[in-house]
Amino acid sequence: RAGILFFPWFPDVYSWRSNTRGPGTHWITFPGTTWYYGLTKLSPVYALLILAPLRSLFSIVFWGIIYEVASAVAAVLGYYTGYADMGFCGKSWCGSNTPFADP
Repeated sequence: RAGILFFPWFPDVYSWRSNTRGPGTHWITFPGTTWYYGLTKLSPVYALLILAPLRSLFSIVFWGIIYEVASAVAAVLGYYTGYADMGFCGKSWCGSNTPFADP
């Protein structure tokens, strides 16, 4: 990301200049939904996923879907008021309506 500042003439191969949120993820959600996941733009992560066993990959996807369903159900039941209106960056680690905020 710092390379963009030093070399602005270099082509944007990994599309760091568009929709980059959090630790290098691409925002793929629509406003008004509780969906949180994005695609990472860090190529070493994909190299690590190729080396990971299939059981680990399955459990990551399975528990990720459980997290998404649980957060959607909690938002529908009124536990996270305004959760669907928050931006992609603030749904899990900033804002006052997340489980990581102060009580």
